[in-house]
Amino acid sequence: MRLKLKIFFNNSFLSLKLFLISIFVVSFFWTLKVKNDDFFLLSLLFKDLSHKFAYLTNVRPKIGNEVVLILVDAKTDTELNMRFPFPRRVFAKCLEKVLVHKPKLIALDLTFVGETEKDDDMALLNQIKKSELVLFTYIQENLTLFQVPKMFKEAADNIGII
Repeated sequence: MRLKLKIFFNNSFLSLKLFLISIFVVSFFWTLKVKNDDFFLLSLLFKDLSHKFAYLTNVRPKIGNEVVLILVDAKTDTELNMRFPFPRRVFAKCLEKVLVHKPKLIALDLTFVGETEKDDDMALLNQIKKSELVLFTYIQENLTLFQVPKMFKEAADNIGII
């Protein structure tokens, strides 16, 4: 019994130390409010680390069981009679259909690099602004960071990193 209490006390004390250190580091970078990309990437990294810390310390967010996945696979090309990457108006239409069901969050795990046709970009941008629930992702491959275009980043609710 004493051994169990000792192990628990040591682990929770260590967890508390790590938590306080991470809070200090995150708050330091948060107060900088610098628009520099390096600090922005560091803030994303610290957000990711804080989520990992919460996972390791068994602090789990409550997640509902109603999740809708919209997948783009080989069958999608044939069903839409288009080749990927699809015009952004296709994703705008998809968002429009999802918004009818009043979701709490829409996470887009897609890479939108650069600008495309103006009408397509505006259709997607309007749906993102209408929903106010869209979470975009950054994708990092081989030390290259594919960023969300600025107009989508400003309209999105938040941005994550993969």
